[in-house]
Amino acid sequence: MENGFADGAMARWRTLHELSVVASLIADGDEDLAERYILHDAVEVKRQADEYDATQVSLGFAPLGKRMRRTIELRYQTVLDRFGKEFTYPYGWAAKHLGHKKPTFKELQIAANRASMNSHYKLASFNIHAGARSLFFNLSSIGDQDVVLGGRSNAGLVDPGERAAQSLALIVTGK
Repeated sequence: MENGFADGAMARWRTLHELSVVASLIADGDEDLAERYILHDAVEVKRQADEYDATQVSLGFAPLGKRMRRTIELRYQTVLDRFGKEFTYPYGWAAKHLGHKKPTFKELQIAANRASMNSHYKLASFNIHAGARSLFFNLSSIGDQDVVLGGRSNAGLVDPGERAAQSLALIVTGK
């Protein structure tokens, strides 16, 4: 926002929204949920390591070291043994709390009482994903869709500003 890029500001708000959803769930949950969230890092690290090893040869990089790979696999297997297969999904840390084996972000939003922001969340995704909608939508359009801004502008900053303030307030107050 400070630099006058509304679509970039909206993309940053999208991250704030995700943080507010997670913070709300953890604040309303118990120690088990908070622990699951933290321990889910083992799942993310394994996913990242698997992706790296699957592509490293073609990129010319060395594979992960055997000691590092063993550590990653051990951490992963430990959380899998403790929490079950549903823990391996992207939001698996919330599976037990939500009562869903494979929770989605939308389900997290609903549980956090943030589902009303889903349309804004989707809108914020247009310019950070390569969908066709990103070609025809931007917050800084000033009426005429044929005009493309080539730099900073104050156009389109209201929505990301309001959304950011709201999300920050929700994170700080825990509501």
